Amino acid sequence: MDWLRRFYYLDEIEWQCATALTAFDSLPAPDETEHESIDCDVVYRAIQAGMAAAANISKMLWSTSNPGRAEDLRAELEVEENSPISSRTLRNHFEHFDERLDKWVDDHAQTQSIVNRNVQPVTEDIRERVETGWVLHQYDPISRIAYFRGEQFPIAPVVQELRRILDLCRTFYPIA
Repeated sequence: MDWLRRFYYLDEIEWQCATALTAFDSLPAPDETEHESIDCDVVYRAIQAGMAAAANISKMLWSTSNPGRAEDLRAELEVEENSPISSRTLRNHFEHFDERLDKWVDDHAQTQSIVNRNVQPVTEDIRERVETGWVLHQYDPISRIAYFRGEQFPIAPVVQELRRILDLCRTFYPIA
């Protein structure tokens, strides 16, 4: 990859990492979960923004239009094939929410009420409802796991990988 293209991609990846981490850093810490003041809307805005920025990095590192460039960037950033940022599934759930909501309504609306954007630890009392998809969005601030219709998305490994990539990006210079 030529040095100019490398520079622009690394600069963009650095910016997207910082953007995602800014969002994720606004999530409540596990020791803040006892407070009644957790704003569920703020939590979900942060998760959606963080996952969107992480997905932008994923698209650059696992490009279908330029797999050679993507492979070069993954090698330079020491990103493994099974990296936590490789999946865009949670971002896709947010991005294509209309399709997911239509399916949920078709499958469940006659028999259940919807629970959406719930923020609380997943205890035994609610585990079955979360894991069976009765709850659309659930975030457990203790485990730092986001759920969408029962599918689990651990946030902590994504954050750890983003911090590692950001630190590495900040060591590079646009030298051929």
